[in-house]
Amino acid sequence: LSVLARYACGLAREYGTFGAPRAALGDALGGRRVSVSSELHPYRRVLSGECAADELETLLSLVARLFHDRPQRCAARARKLVETSKEHIRERARDPGARFAARSDELVTSGHPWWRPWAEADLDDFDADAAADVFDAAFASPDGFRVVVA
Repeated sequence: LSVLARYACGLAREYGTFGAPRAALGDALGGRRVSVSSELHPYRRVLSGECAADELETLLSLVARLFHDRPQRCAARARKLVETSKEHIRERARDPGARFAARSDELVTSGHPWWRPWAEADLDDFDADAAADVFDAAFASPDGFRVVVA
């Protein structure tokens, strides 16, 4: 489950988090100063964003879309993301600095599965639909979220 949860937001970004493809959303928001991101952590869900003062309505409508519209699933995009991730894993294995950092992280986190770096074997068994279901469930309702405006 931890691989699915950790991969859910990345997969949703690849699909288009707000129910529209990234390119279409980028075109629709062209020139606007708005940014919204979503994250899943072991014990919490996080939405963060920033905008210019005159773009608050746009920001809030994007947040509403996140809870209302589901990312459109695409098997080809999911395969591309998995292949890119496998490539990253192979590059990380060749980098001595990354190997040292991974060992340090393993010691600090006591090898907890949530913090364990992905292995190619994890991605071989990766179920994109299950990861998308995790994202959909995490952001199905705004219940339990606190809104902070600063």
